[in-house]
Amino acid sequence: MAHIDAVVGRLSTVLAMFAAACGAAMMMLISMDVFNRVATGSSIRGAFEAVEMLLVLMVFLGIAYAERSGAHVRVRLFTARMPPRIAEMTRLFGNLIALGIVAFMAYQTGLAAQRSVASGEFRMGLVAFPIWPGRIAVATGLALLTLEFGLTVGRSVERIFRGTSDDTSDTSVAL
Repeated sequence: MAHIDAVVGRLSTVLAMFAAACGAAMMMLISMDVFNRVATGSSIRGAFEAVEMLLVLMVFLGIAYAERSGAHVRVRLFTARMPPRIAEMTRLFGNLIALGIVAFMAYQTGLAAQRSVASGEFRMGLVAFPIWPGRIAVATGLALLTLEFGLTVGRSVERIFRGTSDDTSDTSVAL
């Protein structure tokens, strides 16, 4: 499991860096668009569509890293008051539910991405802008998030069998 964890961790980190670059590109494009609008009275052609795509890329390519680093919201209202083993089992239950939901979403968005690529899906606006890269990013991000949740579940099961609890874990989703 350590090798898989390392590979998934590297993938999450690389995609998060790409997501950060998308965020920087989005900020620069918006700034240039505002400057151009003030200077010339018109917007940069296709800027709106590009910003939409960059936002999708930024969110979904960074989502697995957010899970790995513990950046997602966790509420410990109940688990903080439970015995450690029960709290760990409760987190395991929540992570299993999250794993199932995210796996289903990854599968469905993967199918949608395949259809989008096959049809060459575009968004019509001032500029015809391809939709399929965003659909691929959503499916990729959710697939990697599924792997992250799978690893989180594995770590949680391991802690339960060892009889330890990691209430301060950066990789657990508490109910």
